[in-house]
Amino acid sequence: MPEENNMTDNQSGQKEEVYHIETDSESQPPEVYKSSGGGSKKKIVWIVIALIIAAAVIFFAVRGFGSNEEMAEEEEIVSEEGQTDTSQFPDYTLSLNMNKVDLVSNFISWTPNSQLDNSKIKNLQLKQTGELSKAYLYVRASTEEKPLSKFESFYFKLAGQGGHLFRPNSLALPESDKTELLYALENVSYLPSIPYDETRSPSEINLFSLFGDDKNINIYTFISSRKAANIEELSIYYDCVEDSECLLSL
Repeated sequence: MPEENNMTDNQSGQKEEVYHIETDSESQPPEVYKSSGGGSKKKIVWIVIALIIAAAVIFFAVRGFGSNEEMAEEEEIVSEEGQTDTSQFPDYTLSLNMNKVDLVSNFISWTPNSQLDNSKIKNLQLKQTGELSKAYLYVRASTEEKPLSKFESFYFKLAGQGGHLFRPNSLALPESDKTELLYALENVSYLPSIPYDETRSPSEINLFSLFGDDKNINIYTFISSRKAANIEELSIYYDCVEDSECLLSL
C-alpha cells in the first residue's frame, strides 16, 4: 500500500515528516463498518424482545396463580356451604348416631273433602323389647315436592295420645325444601284439633312415658290436606339403657 511522505515546517523551523496512510476501499468494504454498529442495535432489540417475553410469562404465571388461589378459595367456600354445621343442630346430630326404626316411607296420605279415608291413613303396631334411654320422633313430608303449607298438618298419635304436630316447636334441623320435624319424645307439641293454626297455643305431651319393655304400641298417622301429600319418612330414633339391649320393630 503506497505511503506519501510530505515535509512540513514546525514552529522551531525544523522539517517534520508527516505520513498520510490511505486505506484502500476495496480491502475493507463499507458493509463491514455498518455491520459493527448494526449488530449492536440488533442485540439491543433482541434483549428488549426477550425482556418483554419474560415479563409476559411472569405476568401470566402470577395471574394464573392468583386465579388458581381464587378458584381454590371459591371451592372452599362452596364446600363449606355444602357442609352442615352440626354444632347448630345438637339433637339432629345426636340422632344420626342412634338406633332407628322406620315407621312409614313414601306413603301418599291426605283427607279428600276434609274426610278421613282409611286407605290414606297408616295404622301400625310398634313392638318394644328392652328399655329405652331416650328417643326422637322424625318426620319428613311434602305436597307436590314442596313443604306443607299453613293449610296442611301432620297428624300423629302414639297409644291414642297426640294430634296435629305443632311445627314451630320442632327441634332445630338443617334447612330443607320439605317439611322436616324433630321432637324429643318426652316433649312433643301438638294441636288436638283443626284448624291447624300456628297462632294457637299447643298442648305438650310426654310420649316417651308410654314406652316400656315388651309393649305393643299403636301408631296412627296421616296428613291433613285437601290435596295429595306424601309422608316421605316417619321414624323413631332411640338409644337403649346403658349396658343393655333393646329393639323397636313393626
